Amino acid sequence: MDLVIDYLGERHIVELKIWQGSAYHEKGEIQLANYEDRYHLDRAYLLSYSINKNKKTGLTHKIVQGKTLIEAFV
Repeated sequence: MDLVIDYLGERHIVELKIWQGSAYHEKGEIQLANYEDRYHLDRAYLLSYSINKNKKTGLTHKIVQGKTLIEAFV
């Protein structure tokens, strides 16, 4: 876990990843879902950086292992 934000009694977890392929990315999503389980959260955030010229940037919502991941690609 890269960043934990405690604000007004709420905890938010943010994972920062550099794009290194689909398999690596999938492991990061599973890792983040496990953090949600451990800290009893219902959502977490994944910020993925990619230097690919043909990347698709934007915000997505995913369900991984029953947990909500909000992901931003930049």
